[in-house]
Parts: sequence; structure tokens; C-alpha cells
Amino acid sequence: MLRQLGPRDYALALDGAKIVPALTTGTPPPDYGQLGRPSTHPAHVILRENLHGGRCWNMSTVDGQVGIALPEIIRPTAVAIEHLPVEIADEDGIQAPHDMRLWGLLEGRANIERHDALAPQEHISSVGPPITGGYTFVRLADFEYDVSAPGHIQAFPIDPRMRRAALEFAVFVIEVLNNWGGNATCLYRVHIHGHGVR
Repeated sequence: MLRQLGPRDYALALDGAKIVPALTTGTPPPDYGQLGRPSTHPAHVILRENLHGGRCWNMSTVDGQVGIALPEIIRPTAVAIEHLPVEIADEDGIQAPHDMRLWGLLEGRANIERHDALAPQEHISSVGPPITGGYTFVRLADFEYDVSAPGHIQAFPIDPRMRRAALEFAVFVIEVLNNWGGNATCLYRVHIHGHGVR
């Protein structure tokens, strides 16, 4: 039985969340080590409750992005990143993401109207992540995962201007801008919290 403490996590594969390949940085095919277990894992591991050493999505680069489709439309309130605790992280510690950004795919007439009604000073850059697929994105949060913080699950609030606008999203992009010094970034788990609208 799966325990869920705190607010609901909508980015959980068990509940229907999925990776959007067209909005995700390419990853190499699995490289099977000496024991026959893959040393690289596909991006969908970030949607599963499986925080074990080495079971991360290794982006093979320092920066990149991953698209996540939720099973329902939500008004997001926070994003959380989970990494191995620093005490057991070894080299994964320097491969932990550092500066990150959350984007929401803007769609639906009412949603676009709410976004367009924001005062000019409330608009945040909506250029989008490196891979947009031709869609329009809204920047929802800029945040920093602190690998040396006491908690290995760290939550970051959505920009209050975006929350006040009551924008609704079903597709998100997590953009990793850099890491803590490694030559590749290892992403273990992403949580997206909010309120369902249906």
C-alpha cells in the first residue's frame, strides 16, 4: 500500500502521470552494467516512488528538461524535488540538480484569457523552455535545490502572481539549468502539488 503524506502529488505514474517525450531532452538507451541491471534509466523513473541509489533519470548533460502530463487539470501550488539524502549520495550529490524552473503549458480559451488579463507588471517571461514543441508556456517558478540542506525532499511554491490568476495546467516542464558540479545531472523524483479543477 502506498502512503501519501501531505498534499496530493499529481506527478505520480501510479495515478496516471506520464512523461511527454516531445518535451523531454533525449536520453541514451539503457546501458546494462556487469550485473545485467541498467546503469541509466528512462525519464519515467522520476514519476515513481523508488528513491534508491542509481535509480535516477541521468540526463547525460548538465542541463535539460522533462515534460510531464498529469492525469487531470490542476491549479498548481508547489513543485517538489526529491534526491538521495546527502549522507548517502556519494557522487550523486554533485549530479543533483541545482537551479531549476517550472513551466506550465498554456491552453484553453478561459486559461489564456486569465493569463492575458494579468497586469503588465505581473507578466513573467513566457518564452518557454528550450523544447516547446510549438506550444506556449508560462513560467511558474524559479527555484534552487540545495543538496546540503537537511531535507532531501524540498518543496518550492508557485509564483504568487500565477496562483492569483488561477491558471490551470495539465502539462508541465521541469527545466534543469545546472547542477552541483557533475558532468551530468541525475533527477530522482518530481512532485507537483495543486488543486484539481474538475
